[in-house]
Amino acid sequence: MKSIIKYLANNIQTKKERIRACPKGRAFRFNSSPRAAKHCLAQTSSAAVGFSLLSLTLHGLIRFSLNHYAKTLAVVSALVLLAACGQRNTDYLYDKKTDNTEKLIRVNKYMVTSDSLAIVAYAKRHNWNLSVTPSGLWYEIVKKGNGKQAQKEMKVKMAYLTELLDGTRCYSSDSLGLKEFRIGHGGVEAGLEQAALLLTEGDSARFILPPYLAYGLAGDGNKIGKRECLVYIVSVQQLIQK
Repeated sequence: MKSIIKYLANNIQTKKERIRACPKGRAFRFNSSPRAAKHCLAQTSSAAVGFSLLSLTLHGLIRFSLNHYAKTLAVVSALVLLAACGQRNTDYLYDKKTDNTEKLIRVNKYMVTSDSLAIVAYAKRHNWNLSVTPSGLWYEIVKKGNGKQAQKEMKVKMAYLTELLDGTRCYSSDSLGLKEFRIGHGGVEAGLEQAALLLTEGDSARFILPPYLAYGLAGDGNKIGKRECLVYIVSVQQLIQK
C-alpha cells in the first residue's frame, strides 16, 4: 500500500499542473478566493473535478503521514467520489441526448401539421372531398369499379397522373405508359402501395401523399423536389393474381 501511494504521489507531483488545469487554461489553486474557485469548477467537467480531488487526497496522505487504515479509507473514499462524478457526467450527456430527441419530435410534428394544412387547402381549392387513413394518406374514390378487390401480392396496372400541390405536372401514363407493380414488393412510393390496397379493378381515384409516403426529404432527383406532397390521379386497369 505504501509503495502504491508513493508512486501515485510522485506522478501527482510531476503532473499536478496538468491534472489541476482549468479548461480555460487557469490553474485550479485551492488557496484561491472562493469566487475564483467557483468559476474554475464551473468550467471543469465533473469527471475532471473528481480526478483532481482524488489526486489532492493522495497527495495529502503523503504530506500528513496518516496511519495505514486512515490512508486506505481515504483512498477508497476518493475512488468512490471519482466514480460518482463520472456517473453525473454520463447522466448529463444522456439528458442532453434526450432533449435533442424531443426537439426533433417537435420539429417533425410541426412539419406533418404544415403538410396537412397545405393538403387541406389544395383539396378545398379543387373541391375534393378527401378522407385520410391512419398513416396519413389522403384519398377519394371518384368512380367505383365492379372488379376484384386489390390484395397484397397482386400485380396492378394503372393509368396515372402525378403533380405537386402548386399544380406542376410531374409524370403520367400518357407519356410513360401504364404503371405496373406488385403490391407489397416495393419499387414504388410507399403511399402508392397503400393506395392500391384501397382500390378495386375499374376504380378511379385521387390521392395525396405527404412527403414521408412519397419521396421524403430528398425528392426523386428530377421533377419532385425535397419534402414535396405528391398528388396521384389513378384509374385501375387490371388486377392480376400471382
